[in-house]
Amino acid sequence: MPTEFSAILLAGGRSTRMGRDKALLDWRGRPLIDHMLGLLSAAGASRVLVSGDRPGRRGIPDAWSGRGPVAGLASALAACPEGPAVVVPVDLPLLDTPRLSRLVAALAEAPAAHFSGHPLPCAVRVDDAIRAATRAMVEASPDGPSMRAWLAEAGAIALDPGAGADLRPCNTPADYAALAP
Repeated sequence: MPTEFSAILLAGGRSTRMGRDKALLDWRGRPLIDHMLGLLSAAGASRVLVSGDRPGRRGIPDAWSGRGPVAGLASALAACPEGPAVVVPVDLPLLDTPRLSRLVAALAEAPAAHFSGHPLPCAVRVDDAIRAATRAMVEASPDGPSMRAWLAEAGAIALDPGAGADLRPCNTPADYAALAP
């Protein structure tokens, strides 16, 4: 695995299905966003960018409001250094560092990677070409492109998540209740 990689934490969504801000949900005594920032740090991210207007966490506001996670990603990619980066949504509290390491390692054989059946988390080699392609996709789609379409554009490969992977997001109150510690 490369010694340095960046991380983009997608935390700018409206949380409409949850009914309240997912990033601020309590997870083991602290806000979920702080849990995820700790996970990315523990995984070895040399720099973590937070997508979304997050005062106190140096968040990067979406340049294209209301266009979904790819729009948030486009805004964060503009500030992300070139090289490998993982992209993680704020609502995957059971994600583990070995899975993130596998995504980053897969960048040795492809420009992007994700786990089969899960567009997020993913990893991508950040460069001017992926920044431009992401920006163009967002600008061309008033409702915002899907993560799956972005992964296809990025040339992503799909990895088997492996035994024991728990990539369930907490999108709704029922999801949160099922996952909460």
